[in-house]
Amino acid sequence: MALLDAPIPGQSLTAAPRNPPYERPPELSDPDEALMVHLSRLNDAERMEGIVYLAEKGVDVRTITEGILRSAVMEGIHSIDVSLVVAPVIHEFIASTLDAVEVEYDHGFDDKEGESELRYSQNVNLAKKVLSGEQELSDSVDEPEVEEQIEMDLEEPTPEPKGLMARA
Repeated sequence: MALLDAPIPGQSLTAAPRNPPYERPPELSDPDEALMVHLSRLNDAERMEGIVYLAEKGVDVRTITEGILRSAVMEGIHSIDVSLVVAPVIHEFIASTLDAVEVEYDHGFDDKEGESELRYSQNVNLAKKVLSGEQELSDSVDEPEVEEQIEMDLEEPTPEPKGLMARA
């Protein structure tokens, strides 16, 4: 594809309306029917080989599922709403198939940074309650987790800036 083969801004406004499949009403509006279409497609050996290949290369199952469903919306098979309804079943089907062929995969739902921020804020809240006397440390956590809960960043307060750049 050459650099100038891309659509120009406003080109969709000059084309005939309802030309692309996603601008027309979807072929299927029943989630059960859409699910059957997806499952029959996923039972195709070539498609499943592609999914296994992607999973082996590190693409998580959530991304694969979203790709399949977005493609179906773009082809006009079903709407985005139907995608949201059938997504968990498609995800589980792909995951169980990958389990059956013994492929290591990631579900795609882990948020490592968000988990650490959440854990930190929980630790800060726990420390505040313990220091204020509202709660005892032994009441709130199990014994093995006490050390993990107590470890916090206890920094000394930073001194106020002085000099030309200090705020007045």
